[in-house]
Amino acid sequence: FTTGPRGALEQGEASRSHLGVHILELAWQMLVISLAEVLFMYEKGFRLPDMNFSWGYMHGIFFVFVSSLIVLIRRTWKKEGHWWLTAAQWLAYGWHLACGIYYFMGIFAGGLYY
Repeated sequence: FTTGPRGALEQGEASRSHLGVHILELAWQMLVISLAEVLFMYEKGFRLPDMNFSWGYMHGIFFVFVSSLIVLIRRTWKKEGHWWLTAAQWLAYGWHLACGIYYFMGIFAGGLYY
């Protein structure tokens, strides 16, 4: 344990280096809790198709997506791991993003309406 301004600076840098991992862990915890909420809490009757308890799950998916991008950018910037593994992660992330854009283009074009 170090003390003084330099020690505090070193501890601050160490905590910032793991910040992306902690953000990702928090996002996954939020996603799991929100999924449990969707699965075990639901509305009955005419409100059942609304699925109002799924809003937390939708936000959880978004936070996992964004925090994964933060971790991926940091690991790419620091050049951690093998280059081919980083390239595969970027390809998977890009493919996921492209599929999401294609899905929303279909929704905004009037698809999925009965």
